[in-house]
Amino acid sequence: MPVTLGIDMGSHGARAVATRDGAILAAAAADHASPPPARRRGEDLWHVRGAVIGLAGDGTPITPLYPDFDDDAVPVTRALAERLGGTFLASTGCPLFPLAGLPKMLLPTSRPVAWWLGAQDYAAFRLTGRIALSAGSALRLGVLDADGTAVNGAMLAEACIAPETIPPLVPVGETTGLLTRAAAAELGLAADIPVVACPGDVPAGFVAVGTAPDMAFANLGTTTVVCRLASGPATHGEFTREILGGGRRSLETGFGAGGITFDWLSRLFGVPHATLEAEAAAASPSRIRVEPELLSPWGAQPAGMVGGITVSDGRGEVVRAAYRSVADRLIAILADLAAAAGPVAHLVLGGGGASSDLLCREIARSWKGSLQRLPHRELAAEGAASVAALAATHARTVQRVAG
Repeated sequence: MPVTLGIDMGSHGARAVATRDGAILAAAAADHASPPPARRRGEDLWHVRGAVIGLAGDGTPITPLYPDFDDDAVPVTRALAERLGGTFLASTGCPLFPLAGLPKMLLPTSRPVAWWLGAQDYAAFRLTGRIALSAGSALRLGVLDADGTAVNGAMLAEACIAPETIPPLVPVGETTGLLTRAAAAELGLAADIPVVACPGDVPAGFVAVGTAPDMAFANLGTTTVVCRLASGPATHGEFTREILGGGRRSLETGFGAGGITFDWLSRLFGVPHATLEAEAAAASPSRIRVEPELLSPWGAQPAGMVGGITVSDGRGEVVRAAYRSVADRLIAILADLAAAAGPVAHLVLGGGGASSDLLCREIARSWKGSLQRLPHRELAAEGAASVAALAATHARTVQRVAG
């Protein structure tokens, strides 16, 4: 088997993993020099992730690379929700909120857009010279049908988006194109390497850990995102129906509490996070209630709340209560997933939070099934590499674009 390279364009940097026959050969990471910025030029994609970009017919960027959250997208999303009613999630598999790509397609542009691409698709265009939209990216843009196999023309018409601006779809696990000579020279790689359409970051992490029917994967990152295999649409609840490839789908949901909670406490007390965790681990359980600071997809500025403190409680007790709150929210999400799609027996924890002994102990305190921690693996990049390996037989049917 050839070596495959999986790349995760994350919020705080890029991660890459090289594999052969499922074994990790090497891994590398590079953090962004600054926090995730607002709108950037398309050529800045090598340095920061984004949500969507509009191109001219020749591939020249017309719009900036819009970030996942863009303030101007909030009123547009609200107006779109009023126009479409409650049908968007059911017909596209993606919730209608400002994090989706579709509302950003309705923002004013200097001239008509010929093509809309997600960030990973624009990266693939820069690498291969081919304009195409991966099915996983199209799902997150909100332009797919419920089956995840075709562009939802009816929804685009209702949203007043020209369907011809959506590029040809490439299913997850198939090859978008081959690395051009120019891109290969820039990156120090060999030309004609296949570039494969992969799932989003959390679904790719789920692929890396195995996707057993009764297993859930929790990515404990800046926010907490949880997913499980879907045998069909959820019986109830608002879950994104992510695309894993090979005909498989997953139900995904999340909440704002996670790493941002511990960043909030660090700012609140003026003490590094590691110090706070050590104090919390030594503290006794208390009756303190913590409602963490959350990230809202609608741009709201929620306030963290702390209550029930007694004169015998200190900083460690407050922080331990926050860890307990994040764990309790995760357990509640797992219950929602079980109610919607069947029992969950196994839980796998990944992301930065999986390296926290205290957080994992608080989760284990309430979780009744088996628990596995994978704290030091780049699961999203590993999953992307796994999907790329499965695409090897298809790769050579794609012709290289000159360049």
